[in-house]
Amino acid sequence: MSDTPAPPPDALDQLEARRPPKRWWRRLLGALITLILLVVAAAALLDTGIGHRFVADRIAALRPANGLRFSVGRIEGSLYGRAVLIDVRVRDSHGLILAVPRAYLAWRPLAWLDNRLDIDSLRIPRARLARLPQLTPTGRHGPILPGFDIRVGRLDVDRLVVAKAVTGVARYGALHGRADVRSGRAIVDLGAVIEGSDRLALKLDAEPDRDRFDVDVHARGAAKGVLAHLSGLPGPLSLDVSGDGRWTAWRGSARATAGTAQIVDLALANRSGRYTLSGVVAPSAVAHGKLQRLTAPRVLVNGAATLARRKLDGTLSLRSPSLTAEATGALDLAAGAYRDVRIKARLLRPPALFPNMTGRNVELRAILDGAYATASFDYRLAADRVAFDDTGFEQVRAAGRGHFSRAPVIVPITLTAARVTGVGDVAGGILRNLKVAGRLQVTARALVGKGLAVTSDKLNGKLDLVVDLRTGHYQVGLSGGMRWYLIPGLGVVDVMTKL
Repeated sequence: MSDTPAPPPDALDQLEARRPPKRWWRRLLGALITLILLVVAAAALLDTGIGHRFVADRIAALRPANGLRFSVGRIEGSLYGRAVLIDVRVRDSHGLILAVPRAYLAWRPLAWLDNRLDIDSLRIPRARLARLPQLTPTGRHGPILPGFDIRVGRLDVDRLVVAKAVTGVARYGALHGRADVRSGRAIVDLGAVIEGSDRLALKLDAEPDRDRFDVDVHARGAAKGVLAHLSGLPGPLSLDVSGDGRWTAWRGSARATAGTAQIVDLALANRSGRYTLSGVVAPSAVAHGKLQRLTAPRVLVNGAATLARRKLDGTLSLRSPSLTAEATGALDLAAGAYRDVRIKARLLRPPALFPNMTGRNVELRAILDGAYATASFDYRLAADRVAFDDTGFEQVRAAGRGHFSRAPVIVPITLTAARVTGVGDVAGGILRNLKVAGRLQVTARALVGKGLAVTSDKLNGKLDLVVDLRTGHYQVGLSGGMRWYLIPGLGVVDVMTKL
């Protein structure tokens, strides 16, 4: 044991105070520097042959639900500035759609950190459109406008080969353009020519801060051209949108024809960012079935809206001799969503909807909110009378809430009718104050209800229903019991029935 005396407590405190403080911040700084170096090394590795192969493999691994597939044979140059994409191909489940042997890309990828797609130039010397895509239906609808800014300084497709499978005749064309869409500014200039078939010229220049607004669209398509195939309309086609003025006061027009029929004739205006349209459209000239009957001979259109932050907010009115519809609310074009869209529609000529239908004061009110594919809906249907063939329903009310989905869409329903006519006095008495509740399965072609709960003054049971939405024809199956039913000579009884 040492004989040296221990220092007093205050001396220990003085020694501790003289020791250098812990340098924890040095270790933290070292960790940050190491992390930065790793990121830089990974970024550098990504721009090597191995990295290029990795990016190409990631592109090939994309599996969009619509069935499109993408591949890049090889990447040359730099991913961070100028790159050459070799053997670019786009396919669907049926095979090749587009082939690009070589594409020259100059862009600024770091702009993506600022939510911008910034492309200085994209030049494609030659491309081949093998056929039009046949996408796999997904039941989903994406945004109309992207949620990020876009700048394409120059886009050039010098020679576009349109294969025989597209229009029946092999054709050649070219496409050139530029686009700059960002906060406070929108410039789009696009021109495309398909020899002997189609021609498109589109120009938009909108910049509110400089009181600038100009739009011109001119398109012409042959009867069996690309535009006719894309639109599904009989050709020849023409579309012209033009006008004069500036952002604070602009007036123009939009006119379109299909064959010899004028299908669009609208007056357009823009006053300080409030857009209006009025005039007529005539889809009945090229449509068939319900759409033709509901819109014949033409539809009067009146609408007004503002477009701010990719949200279209306004009103729209459509009127034909058979149908009137009014809508208010907003469409979020970046998110692909309805924002409190309220619809009111009146069916003025029920036979236009179903040839075997008649009715009086048939009105629908609905509210839509949320993403297009999964939006919530709340509807109210009312009519003084509705009849299919000889079977009529008086003082009809129906309501329900649900969500859109892939077909079949499930539509909850509670329907009431004060009286049912055309079924005879006995059945009419049984079905007085009819109420049907349950869920309907709705597709584009049919409406199906299984096990719907049915009650009336004398009936309690289940209903199966199938309605052909194309023809209005229906089938009904009913099982249940009748309460307190009077049979002459026998008395009041409860009866079980199945129809």
